[in-house]
Amino acid sequence: LGHYEQARDMARALDDRFQLANVLNNLAEVHRALGRLDAAEQSYEEALRIARDLGNAGITAIVSCNLARLSVAAGKFQHARQQLIECQTIADAAGLKGLGEDWLEVGASLAVALGDYTMGARLHGASLARMSEAGARREPVDDAVIAPLMSRAKSELGAAMFDATEADGHALSYEASMVLLSAWLTGTAIAPQG
Repeated sequence: LGHYEQARDMARALDDRFQLANVLNNLAEVHRALGRLDAAEQSYEEALRIARDLGNAGITAIVSCNLARLSVAAGKFQHARQQLIECQTIADAAGLKGLGEDWLEVGASLAVALGDYTMGARLHGASLARMSEAGARREPVDDAVIAPLMSRAKSELGAAMFDATEADGHALSYEASMVLLSAWLTGTAIAPQG
């Protein structure tokens, strides 16, 4: 934490906004891992403002996705939905495909948190397929959020239905899984946060 704070201060002193956005995102990730959700949100929000100002699609998409993940964990579901839509829109326009498994994973978490267990299982399967294709693994801090949600979905749907639905999602192509996520995000009414 201390090293990231020093790097943040140095980037501010040098007026290196690109590095500042990256460092703030990393600092937010540490805060999130430590359960300091308010501090994480502040750092993500500042990083996102800078990335947008710079017009950097890659950093904007990454930070938006991370902020969506935090928002699900904090119960800010409308905010999570907005961040996922922004992340996917920016990445699609810029031709960025490297975050697909992350968007799907956050979408799966959001779906289950909202009680849409079938969509959660399907998106989770699609996320696992994208992770497998990329040779990626879920970070422990992310697993701590999604594992209990998927357990809840499995309990609600029953193991056989959950497994079959997850397998359906796993069989989707990248393009089909992105269409599914986008359609669900834009077609689902989520009550505004108070």
